[in-house]
Amino acid sequence: MNPHMRMNIIIKEGAGLPPRAGEPASRPRLELAQCESLSSALSMSGGPPLAEKPELLHFGGEMLTGDGLVFNPLPGFHFGLCGDIRVHTPLTRQVRCDMPVVMAYLILDGSFSYRLRGVDTAPREVRGNMFLLGRCHGVDMELFFPVQRNYGHIGFIVREESLNEVVGAAAGDTLRALLDAAPGRGRTGAGLLSGIASPDAVCAARQLRDMQAAGPLDLLCYRCQAMHFFAKLFSQVAAAQAPPPVLLQEQDRRRLAGIKATIERDFLRIGSAAEVCEGIGMSLSKANRGFRALYSMTITQYIQQCRMAHAYACLAARRLNVSECAFEVGYSNVSHFISAFKKQFKLTPKAVARLEAGAAPQP
Repeated sequence: MNPHMRMNIIIKEGAGLPPRAGEPASRPRLELAQCESLSSALSMSGGPPLAEKPELLHFGGEMLTGDGLVFNPLPGFHFGLCGDIRVHTPLTRQVRCDMPVVMAYLILDGSFSYRLRGVDTAPREVRGNMFLLGRCHGVDMELFFPVQRNYGHIGFIVREESLNEVVGAAAGDTLRALLDAAPGRGRTGAGLLSGIASPDAVCAARQLRDMQAAGPLDLLCYRCQAMHFFAKLFSQVAAAQAPPPVLLQEQDRRRLAGIKATIERDFLRIGSAAEVCEGIGMSLSKANRGFRALYSMTITQYIQQCRMAHAYACLAARRLNVSECAFEVGYSNVSHFISAFKKQFKLTPKAVARLEAGAAPQP
């Protein structure tokens, strides 16, 4: 078998696809087949515009295995997620964007790389807790998935013709203007923005992934949470000032990815951003310019974000109280920690603990 086998995934409704042993007969299966365009894929996904419940999927085959679901919260608004996907063989997926769409993805686990034909000379990597937003039409995109044990993402595709109906005319115009400024948009029919998602956006995504939609009211909550997550992602990008363009060599990209990995591993022990940069022999100013160009935030901001996400997890699991959390993430003043936490999550630390324990939050 070709180690870089090309494939496209299209969704079938189960007819002609017999279930595996122990698999419910009603669960749709994914057939590995050639799908030349985005419009043909969307026409086969998600059932009716307002499906009564999300459709569960099973990814099966020699190349990958796992589970996911598809759902249309509103007409023209296509939502999907997958989790615990195991990729057995390096895969390349080609997508032809033959219809105007707005796309938004957040990678929960694992990684993939993408390349826009005619724009990118080399693939760009997107890893766990990073987002990818774009407005595409009339462009070919290549997606590369390495061998990995646990890949997962949450994603949306909104038809341009439905965007104003979904988010309103004013918000729709704002989103178009934001994405029109993305790299490549002026030269081709596509422009994509990527960066590290904020902790509250990641929390919203994971809550959406873990929700159950069994009854009608559950389904209403699921639709609202899907729109809430969509708004979180775009609000983060809209609030961030666009970084100036930076020309990065591949060696610099690898070094900056190393900084990101070091922060994710050692954020509780890191004293400052300058300390991280010294470890790879790069000046703080140069590293910050490159890091912001790649991940839409500075090194210091990412250290702080990792610490706040850790504090949220400790409070949610009730492993630490508020004072213990403050000292855990480097605050000697508990009041300063509470202010920083509330600025990040729009909730106090105590409210997070109450919310996770089942009580109503009190911001």
